[in-house]
Amino acid sequence: MVDLTGEITVKLDGLNPGITYEDLQEKLSSFELISSDIPTYEADTEMGNWYVELPTSNDAFHLASSRNCTQMAGTTIHAKVDKNDYTQCTVYLIDIPSAMKAKDLREELKEYDIKRIRQVISKKGKLKGHAAKLVVKDLETAKNIRLAFNGKKIGRLIFRVILYDKNGKIINVCCVCGDVGHLLEKCPVKLEEFKRLREEKRAQKVEENRKRQMEKNERNKQLFEEKKNQGVVRKQNITDEERKEKHKKMQRRKEQEGQESSE
Repeated sequence: MVDLTGEITVKLDGLNPGITYEDLQEKLSSFELISSDIPTYEADTEMGNWYVELPTSNDAFHLASSRNCTQMAGTTIHAKVDKNDYTQCTVYLIDIPSAMKAKDLREELKEYDIKRIRQVISKKGKLKGHAAKLVVKDLETAKNIRLAFNGKKIGRLIFRVILYDKNGKIINVCCVCGDVGHLLEKCPVKLEEFKRLREEKRAQKVEENRKRQMEKNERNKQLFEEKKNQGVVRKQNITDEERKEKHKKMQRRKEQEGQESSE
């Protein structure tokens, strides 16, 4: 069972080289954080990525297509034409073994006419990796961070925010409303939808009953008119004068019957 009380850990995934530590700190400055773990390089660090410049775009395409997803010193490397080079003459090599130096890479690629080669170096203080971990005081703060970052694109990557309770369990996102902090059966959007459907169903039933009653009344009216025309229906409504006359006739009848019985 997920515990939604107390401190919440927020994993902010989607950091990329286009975001500096200072940029991220500024974006988080409006939120009250208990702690933050934003990994950065402590010194200039040589990476396993290299830029290789060739004479023509055809040479670059040939190198990228022939070496992509191949083995180099027991490691699978990836190669693609650098989209940031408008000449399309540069190949970006990824996951080159860390022990390999420039002369080693030139030797490995000696079949190609290489003009220039450059290793990617991450500078001291640059963000390391793609994720940061933040600890906040409550679920409401975590939800606000999620609202501000989740699904937003800053640089090349799209942010994905994952929340954990104080026991390290993932706080799942509701599949109906996309919010966190409640069970599916207690989703406010779902409950509101159920309420709306229930009210619509009740209104529909009332309307159906009204139509049935109107149809019934119409049938009874038609039946009454048919019987009335056939002389079957007695007159139901009489005037006061008719009622008095009828009462007098009944009184005279009783008096006559009394006289006859006395004789």
